[in-house]
This record gives sequence, structure tokens and C-alpha cells, in this order.
Amino acid sequence: MGKVVKSVAFVGAAVAVNAIPGVGQALSAAMGAKLFAAVSTGLVAMSVASGLSVIGGVLGLGPKIPRPSADVSPQSYRQAVGQASIIYGRARVGGLISFYHAVQGAEDYRYFVIAIAGHPIRAVTKVYLNDEQVTLDASGKVISGRYANAAWIWPELGGENAVASAIFVSECGGRWTSAHRGQGIAKLYCKFHLTEDVVAEGFPNITVEVEGKADVYDPRTGMRGYTNNAILCIYDWLRLPRADGGFGIDDDEVDWDFVASQANICDEPVPLRSGGLERRYTLDGVITTGAAPDEIRDSLLTSCAGEFTDSGGVFKVHAGAYREASARLEEGDLAASIRVAPLSPGDQIANEVRGTFNDPAQKYQPTEYPSRALVTTDDQRTLDLDLPFTKSHTMAQRIAKIMLMRASAERTVTWPMNLKGLAVEALDTVTLATHRYGLANYAWKVESWNLSEDFSVVLQLREESPDFYEWDPIVDEQDLPRATGTIQQPAGALTGAGGPPTGMVATASNPTQIQLDFTLPATPMVVGFEIWRSTTNSFATASLVLADVGYPNMEVSEPMNGLADGTTYYFWARARFGTGGHSPMATAAATTL
Repeated sequence: MGKVVKSVAFVGAAVAVNAIPGVGQALSAAMGAKLFAAVSTGLVAMSVASGLSVIGGVLGLGPKIPRPSADVSPQSYRQAVGQASIIYGRARVGGLISFYHAVQGAEDYRYFVIAIAGHPIRAVTKVYLNDEQVTLDASGKVISGRYANAAWIWPELGGENAVASAIFVSECGGRWTSAHRGQGIAKLYCKFHLTEDVVAEGFPNITVEVEGKADVYDPRTGMRGYTNNAILCIYDWLRLPRADGGFGIDDDEVDWDFVASQANICDEPVPLRSGGLERRYTLDGVITTGAAPDEIRDSLLTSCAGEFTDSGGVFKVHAGAYREASARLEEGDLAASIRVAPLSPGDQIANEVRGTFNDPAQKYQPTEYPSRALVTTDDQRTLDLDLPFTKSHTMAQRIAKIMLMRASAERTVTWPMNLKGLAVEALDTVTLATHRYGLANYAWKVESWNLSEDFSVVLQLREESPDFYEWDPIVDEQDLPRATGTIQQPAGALTGAGGPPTGMVATASNPTQIQLDFTLPATPMVVGFEIWRSTTNSFATASLVLADVGYPNMEVSEPMNGLADGTTYYFWARARFGTGGHSPMATAAATTL
């Protein structure tokens, strides 16, 4: 296996001249307020190795945020205190069960309220009970699946005019009143009739696919509304108060003309190999507000191969696109000797990238996008790049290419300038007017600048190229490996007590291993599980590869080892009961690397 790029972070800051005693006032008058006030920090860290380490300025991104259910289905849960969620674009989510009430008598009912977001949302588009999508009729009754005619679900979008559920007010014995409006909180009202079938199935995991925040500002139109434009969503979150889970910047720290230009980049149409177009960058996913704001910001940037700078008191997020050179740096403005590093240390570069995106076709499970390598050597240095806010494998491939090309750009230059360097900002693209070392043949990105004690402006430059961002779908786009068709269920697969295991995911770990994860049904009858495997989509050809009795946890995570590389494997899993019976089957498939 290749090496994982080690943790390195480069953060460069240009110190405001006013901070230097005795010279601030004079320099401020001489250079002008804009240059004088410049404080530029280039964000230079990015998520690798599942968020456990970062690679720095080479990449221009940051650690991913912690997110619940990263490797299994989203969950609805009960706990005394829960973190709010912020949803952008389209995502599948669970939520905090904030209310429970039982009605017992000739007919038993259970009532739940599940808070799914700490803000209004645009729509609930799908409802899942366990991992099964169900259909609701006009009254909110579930009319398909195992809970048909015994469950009701009423989405409430959380608007400012929200009113309490009349059904809950009338049927919950005064526990839910007309004052329980939940304004500003998107939620689900859920009711279950405890029939014998429902008792046998157990309480399901309730999740929904939603279209999230519907009040995102677009400076191009001056309007607020629903969007998954990556830059607009990022700036919406940046402007949210810290108390509401945002970054907390003020309006005077935003250049709206700049935001509009970057939003246009995100909306650029990109051709697909199969025909049609998709937008260049979208952002679809869930933020858990308990994470550190810097980590959330850095994770959001992965959605657009973005880079971040605070320059002159203005926060700028650059979408992943080539920027034409804004300055030509002259040798005559050098304040000292330049330093050229033709090669970067090995732990600061990568020559292969792989990772996951959230795939709607797999019910928003993290799914591997096709890996990309610049060269095949015995010294593979792998950048693990998970994209939790990307739901298109073609978009994920484009982002991965950009990040890999940045990670492979080894040439760096230290360019110490006189005070004319104050006109240069972090993340600017520049060219060099010098005949030395062929440096004039390249474009360079300003990773950082620093004002030295002798008032020279030291620029740290790294090689930049429009080639990093070019994309030819015929040449560059790869197919997403998928098991074809629906996995065949064995005869009688839908018999047996209770529901099947939920959230079953098969993930290729390496050329000879696939990791299986699933959750056993929540019933005390469960004493273990079985896993069956085949290389064809037919249970008749499957073999029992693992049977476990006395398993201590409901969450199962098992590696399937000794597999052949480049081969699709089909898996079936079911719970075993102490009565000798078993649950229905859950299925998953994956192709080894």
C-alpha cells in the first residue's frame, strides 16, 4: 500500500504595519489604507487519512468536520442534550427525538417529534423507515412497506408561521399544546399504531431526504432562497453568528462583488461523458454545530476545491479555478536573495488520491469515487480525500484531480520584496520577471506573505498552472464501479420475525478486503448474525462465510478478507434469533480495488 501523506500545515500571515511601534503612522500615510491594513492568511490545510492528519499549503483545504453516522445510515436518536444541524442543499438526515408520548388502552399509540434542523428548510422529498423508502398519502399515513397503515408522518418545515400539530394537541393528553410551535426548527411529527406487526418489527429508524436552508443570500439577484451553490452556501455559514453554529463574520467583512464572481464559477456548466451537463461545484450535506468553526469552514471548502484568505479585513473564499496573474514581480523590487526549492519534502507531496463522496444512489452512504494516480511507483504517496458535501462522483473526480495536481506541485520560491510587496495578497497568482532558473516560465500562487523586521515583504510562492483545473470528460472521467442490478434475494428472504439489518454498506478497503457494516434489528430475540457471499448476483450461488452467536453489539463491522482484486462481491446478512429463526436479509455489494 502507498504511504499516507503526513500531517503538515503551512499558515502564512502578513502582519499589519500598524503593529510596529514608531513607524505605523508614517507607513500608513505613505502606502494607503488598503495596503496598510492588509492582513492576509492563506488557508493551507486539507483533510486526509479520514480527517486524522492534514497536508498543508500544497493542497489548500482543511480537516473534515465530525459528522454523525459517517459510515452508516443517518440516525434518529434520543439524548438529554443534542447539537443542532445545519443542512445545505439536498441530504438525508435523522434527528433528535425531542418528544415522546405513549397512549395506552384498547388501542396503543406512540407519538414522537424529531427535530431535524435548527432552521427552516425548503422541503422533505423522501421518507425512510429503516433503509426502506416509504410512501405517504395526503393525510400523512404510510401506505407502503412494513409499517403501512400503522404509521403517520407529518413533516413541518420550521417556518416563522409554524403552528403546533393539531393532532398532537388533541391526542397527547395536554403534553403537547398549541404553544409548542417550534418556529425556526424543521421537524417530523410521527405517530405509530402498536399493532402486532409493528411490535414485531420494532421502532424504526426514521430518516428523511430534505432540501435544506431556504434563506441563502445570492448577491447576483439580491434575493434569498434555496440553493446548493457551493460558494453561496459557504458564505451563508460564514455569516451565521457563532451562537447559531456559524463562523460569525460581519457584513462589512464581505466583498459581495467578489462573492458573485466565485458563485458564477460554481454555476459554470461542465459536460459529462454520458452527455448532458452538471454545475461545476455544489454543496450538499449536514453540519453538526458542535464542531470547531475552523474545522467546519475547512470541510466546507472541499465542496469546491476552495481556498480561504482574510485580506485587509475581508474574508475571501476562492472556488477551485485558475486565476490569471494579477501582478508581475520584478527583480528590481527584490530586497534580498531569492530561494528556490525545486523539490518539496516527500511528506508534503502526493501522487495518488482516493476517497469517498455521499452517493444518493446508495441512500447517501459514503461511496468511493474512482481513484487517480499521476504515476505508478513503489513509492505511492496517497492523499485520502473524503468529500462529505459532494454527491456527484463526476464532481468528486474533478475536485480530486485539482487537489492531486496541487499536491504534486513541488517547486517553491521565497521572494523577498520591498514595500511594493504590500500590493500582493495571499492566493494571488503572479509571474516572475527573472531569467534565473527558468522561473519566468511558470505561474506562481502566493501561499503567504510576511512583513519582516527590516520591512521587506517575504512572499512564499508555489507553482500554479491552468492545467490543474482543465477537465476533458472523454479522457479524465471514469465510471463509478457499481454492482449491476438489484441484488437477488433468496427465496423466503422477506420471511422471519422483525426487520432486516439496516444501514448495510460494503466498502472496498484494499485489493483483497471489503469491509461490511450494518446494524442488527433492535429486538431482544437477536443472538447473532450470518453473512453470505457470492461473486454473482444470485443467492443460490452464495456461501455462508461468517456465523456469529453471542455477538455483543448491535453495530456490526466485519472485514471480508482473502478476496480477489478487481472483483465484484455480493453479500447477504441477516440476524439470528434465539428461537432458531432469522430476520429478513439485508444486501450490499462492492468491487475490490
